[in-house]
Amino acid sequence: MSIYINEKLLTGLRGDNFDDYFKMMFGVWLIKNSNEVVVDGEVLTGFRKNFGAVYGYKTGNKDGSDIKKPNSIIASGVSENGLELTDAMFVEIELKRVQNITDGLNDLTDFARRNYILFLNKKLNSSVNKAKDEKDEYWFIIGVKFATGEINQLLQDNEGNASKTAKELGNANYRPYISETTSDTNKISSKNIYNSRNKMTKIIEHCKNKNLEVTSDFVNRLPEE
Repeated sequence: MSIYINEKLLTGLRGDNFDDYFKMMFGVWLIKNSNEVVVDGEVLTGFRKNFGAVYGYKTGNKDGSDIKKPNSIIASGVSENGLELTDAMFVEIELKRVQNITDGLNDLTDFARRNYILFLNKKLNSSVNKAKDEKDEYWFIIGVKFATGEINQLLQDNEGNASKTAKELGNANYRPYISETTSDTNKISSKNIYNSRNKMTKIIEHCKNKNLEVTSDFVNRLPEE
């Protein structure tokens, strides 16, 4: 499946609504590329998913008559080939799309376009820096080892001693993340990785992107929303 890119001009873009415009375009892109879209409890596929689910969905003729606006739209966030669809991915796609729009612009729309490009570049840099910073965090480094099960062998090699395991990994500061996550008794500690759905979700997503197998035990410990 090829990822859909909206080729329309900057319809609706103004200089004071970059964030709202981006969210709208991301929503359109997500719906058109998601493996499954559910509108008011009904799964949409094919023509109805691709062309009807954004502003309303067709319940009648293909000429657009009998349009019903949905109360809720849920997109899976995964493409048909299993690719994770994220707003960070969309920033790059949207940036390329807008940079290639050169025809049909007047002074006002070109000004909005240039400032929207600045907005997208700032968003892209922020996303890259945030992801880079998180991957350097102790919880992330140790969390990946819990997710893949590598930590089990490391602990076994070190007689279950978290301090020795941390030293083997090259940083004594890893110890509380190893010991508290292993025991999983302190349900308020930020060093117990199992306490945070947000952290665990980021770790799982990272492993998928790197083709690292995540253990069922780690997935089963994911806190409920």
